[in-house]
Amino acid sequence: HAIDPEIRKAGVEIAKQITIGNNVLIGAGSVVTRSIPEHAVAVGVPCRVMREITKADRTSYPTFSHE
Repeated sequence: HAIDPEIRKAGVEIAKQITIGNNVLIGAGSVVTRSIPEHAVAVGVPCRVMREITKADRTSYPTFSHE
């Protein structure tokens, strides 16, 4: 990647837009190179969707009351 901001502004390099959906869990250290759909667990270098977050995930981790 060009370090000089004027070179970057000139459009020598361009990047494609990616979207990270709502309610996504991305693993620490992951490098996101493509869009990630909502309700997904994604990890790795490059970051890949491992699975969908489901209702079953609500029962596998303790919930806390907001009272």
